[in-house]
Amino acid sequence: MKLKHKGDELREAVWCCGKVYNIPNFNRAMEKLKKLNPEAHEWLSKIPVKHWARSHFSDEARDKPIITCLEYIGEYLTKRIVNVHKVLDKCKGSLSTTATTILENNKTDENKMRVLFNGVDKYQVTGLWMEQYVVNLKERSCTCRKWDIIGIPCKHAIAAMYDKMQNGSECGDLEAWVGRPKKKRKRAVDEPTQSTKLSRKHLTVTCSKCHNKGHNARTCKGQGGPSEAGKGSEQKGKHVVA
Repeated sequence: MKLKHKGDELREAVWCCGKVYNIPNFNRAMEKLKKLNPEAHEWLSKIPVKHWARSHFSDEARDKPIITCLEYIGEYLTKRIVNVHKVLDKCKGSLSTTATTILENNKTDENKMRVLFNGVDKYQVTGLWMEQYVVNLKERSCTCRKWDIIGIPCKHAIAAMYDKMQNGSECGDLEAWVGRPKKKRKRAVDEPTQSTKLSRKHLTVTCSKCHNKGHNARTCKGQGGPSEAGKGSEQKGKHVVA
């Protein structure tokens, strides 16, 4: 983009397309880019959105042999983890400085919104410009998609939380709501897990030596009485003699 289409105004327009979270705002940002520079819009439209963001190590490692590339990625991630821990050690609360700042900024706008509870788990939140969003506190999601993507409650979600607390329901600390929702539901204690292997739960073990039940060949000491295999052969022999 920098090589073919230059200019601060064009750069800001492209960043507006990359920063939005939902599809309607993305389409509006792309329309503004199209009016500003049709050629840049056409060039950008040919690239899938999932390829817009590139990792920091791609330029330095992508042209290396596969083993060297993997070693470089491993070292890069190790350094990155160490840097993240250094940042967390400086944080006073349970959240990072960036997450705390975003959360505090979202708190300032919550009192400007109108909240309507649907009676179950969802809230309809109306903003200053009459834009409407649906917040699901149980699934930790909002139709603006900010909470879903970055894992920090958006201003619509915070407005719904405060409305819930004002109506006498426990909502807990806002910091406890930070984090992306879990994709998998919690299973019950007695619920079987999905697996390609047959479960051996509730099955009786049969010894391969004495053919008695309740133990295996490794722990076999003749327990369980006479061998069932011996009984079967004895009964079979009597039948033949008769």
